[in-house]
Amino acid sequence: MTSRSLFFVQPQEITELNENWIKYGGYPSYSLDQVTNIHVPLHKLLEMKDWHHYCKASEVATQFCGFTRGNNKKWKAEPNERYSKSFSNLALMATLDWEGMFGLQLQNIQVQIAYPVVVFQGPIYRVVEERGRAKVEAANHIQLHHSGTLNGQVVGAQIDLVTESELPVFLETVLSELNMFRDRIKLHYDRLLNSALDQKRVASRSAFSHTVSERVPSSRLSARRW
Repeated sequence: MTSRSLFFVQPQEITELNENWIKYGGYPSYSLDQVTNIHVPLHKLLEMKDWHHYCKASEVATQFCGFTRGNNKKWKAEPNERYSKSFSNLALMATLDWEGMFGLQLQNIQVQIAYPVVVFQGPIYRVVEERGRAKVEAANHIQLHHSGTLNGQVVGAQIDLVTESELPVFLETVLSELNMFRDRIKLHYDRLLNSALDQKRVASRSAFSHTVSERVPSSRLSARRW
């Protein structure tokens, strides 16, 4: 029996919008503009739409399906729940992986950027509509929009799907972007450091209050009259 994984791609007319799919976390996640008094997200301040590969994708897959061919040589479509669950879990991990991992007592910038990726041992295929018909082509690298659900909240991620042969090329892209990420942070270092320290102080107070409320019985927190 032969099987194939097909990913249905859609053209991206405004690729810059994919900057909203970039996953990062830590301190700072945003920085206050002293002139406008507006909180600027880190990806906006670092102008990631100009250099992150998400924002260069001319097409993105939004659906996928598995096909198998039996002894009768006919292809049969079937839902691939294993892939769907794996992609959903990966989307959740990319969003939540950084939580709680940074030292709030450390007086520095601590930021993590996530690159959710799935490596396929075999070939992958892109499907695009051409003159009203589905055209299937082998591909080395496909970007997929997928989501997962946590406590009723939908969490989306842009996932890189690559073949084993394409993995070294993808890793070079990641390394290049991480260097750019570092250099752009250095350009705004003092501003981002102040923002990081402010956000760590707020997070520390919140964590302390949460710890106290867990340890002290509610009866002891009630007001007393003397």
